[in-house]
Amino acid sequence: MIKREQRWVWVVWDALPRVSRGDRPRLAVSTVVNGEHGALLGQVEGLSVNVWRPDIHAPVAVSDRELNRNKLPIRSDRWETIIIQGHESRRTPRVAFVSTVTRAIDAAIDAGAEVIVHLDVRCLPGHRLLRTFAEHAMNAPSPGPVVWHAGSSVQLHAPDGILHPVSGGLGDIVADGRIREDPGPTSGPDEPWAECFAVRARDWATLRDTWTHPETSSASLSSHPEGQFPVPSLVDAATAVGGSVVQIPGGPHLYRQHPNVATARYAPGVMVIDEGGQRLRARAS
Repeated sequence: MIKREQRWVWVVWDALPRVSRGDRPRLAVSTVVNGEHGALLGQVEGLSVNVWRPDIHAPVAVSDRELNRNKLPIRSDRWETIIIQGHESRRTPRVAFVSTVTRAIDAAIDAGAEVIVHLDVRCLPGHRLLRTFAEHAMNAPSPGPVVWHAGSSVQLHAPDGILHPVSGGLGDIVADGRIREDPGPTSGPDEPWAECFAVRARDWATLRDTWTHPETSSASLSSHPEGQFPVPSLVDAATAVGGSVVQIPGGPHLYRQHPNVATARYAPGVMVIDEGGQRLRARAS
């Protein structure tokens, strides 16, 4: 079924052939980090219990000294970790988002990834998220570039412990609505696709060129003006080149971590949590 709404092209496949582990593509997860150590540690734990774990984890460290110096316990013997050094961008947040996400996806493809899932550092992946993206990417009937996304995340309350219980029990701490946060250097636009999307490596060069060079793009960009040239969303880039945007069915696929956890900074053995203006130190496992 294809439904066209504004510039979005929605494609829904009711059933997809299962992809065996032997046939699965090389998967990468990219993310952007600027001090959200609690969120990153939770995300890494979420990836470790996914039905299909990634082959590559590629975080961009935006002026994050602890992450750049390899002080966070995020590496795993189950996948390759590539930490990409980034710097605080003085450009507008939307332009900075495009720049940092592009760096992360480029690094993942250079490492051999065939399907790249970009995941907002504040989000925990559902247990089947990576497999679902992989199966859609392997069975996509569309010949053009495709951007898959998971839709909006489900907000979580603060957990009893330091991190959210990703192995089980997330459904018990779901909040009624989103807790508003001020946009930060790692924040993407407030659109459903920006928290989590997936692309195939073979489509990336085409999408990347349109997304990063809006001044030469034929995309309709009027809804996203910023700076000398409007900055397109990835949806604009996909539709401009005759591609499609697919929201994967089912869910929930994403869980938004509580801000107290997401912004906690890591020091060896402890998490420093800013709660109500009071900095609390809690022992980290």
